[in-house]
Amino acid sequence: MENILIYIVDSTEKSIAVNHTLADLDRNSDIRIYESITIRKTDQGGFDVLKDATEEGGWKTLGGGAIGALIGIVGGPLGLLLGGLTGTFIGATMDTEEFVVSTEFIDQVNNSLQVGEIAVITVVDETSPDFVDTALQPLEGRSFRTSVDEAYDHYQERVEKAASEEHAAEKAKREVKKAERKEKRAELRESVKKKISDWWDKL
Repeated sequence: MENILIYIVDSTEKSIAVNHTLADLDRNSDIRIYESITIRKTDQGGFDVLKDATEEGGWKTLGGGAIGALIGIVGGPLGLLLGGLTGTFIGATMDTEEFVVSTEFIDQVNNSLQVGEIAVITVVDETSPDFVDTALQPLEGRSFRTSVDEAYDHYQERVEKAASEEHAAEKAKREVKKAERKEKRAELRESVKKKISDWWDKL
């Protein structure tokens, strides 16, 4: 199942350890990481972004324009979540043609994340949460998950019901689109990493 995973810790060192642990699980094929970013909540209600999440690359405070640029580069469910956390997107449900993130989930994360705390946000494909939860347990952080595909399915079901569309036919279409989305995100994984790296170099 493809999830947005958020793991909150209280120090840069722990956030780097989280990223190393997730990378090890990815290398061992226990999970598959599509995108990831590490942010820290500031006392101004904004966020800093860790330039290199696997080592002491330093924090960058991003203004509105830079945040918007980063969201545009990342895109997908991670971009939507960042938009919600930074207040770039407003609405009961934030969605694009293919992704949905509920503001209930975003509010839950925002209310839990305290000033100075760090959130490692990852879009991950995992057959079970046990691999990640067990590996990260020594770091004593807090985790949140929401399913990328289930959130989209629930949104589409509400749309279909309101429009009185035939449920079975639309469900089959969703399954096809779900498979297409997963394949597309896998193909774009390296491309997104390069774009983010190039973007950082220009700051």
